Amino acid sequence: MSVEVIGFRAEWCGPCKQLRPILDELDEEYEDVEFSHVDIAEETETVNEYSVQSVPTLVILNDGEIQTQMTGFQQKETIEEQLTALV
Repeated sequence: MSVEVIGFRAEWCGPCKQLRPILDELDEEYEDVEFSHVDIAEETETVNEYSVQSVPTLVILNDGEIQTQMTGFQQKETIEEQLTALV
């Protein structure tokens, strides 16, 4: 099973900046989960692939399939609940 979290963000986005340290913490805590960050201004093809409409957006994949898509700032506990169900 391969779990991945993609964080879609923008340089000008305040909530994205608040979410970044939470994702960094989770990245350290969940060694079996791959975390990546996508700047919506630089990677428009990826943004379109996942139909991202606003930032921040988190897409959680399991074996390449979308399991959850969360828009807006998320508390660490909320993200952990989603990850715990998959790992």
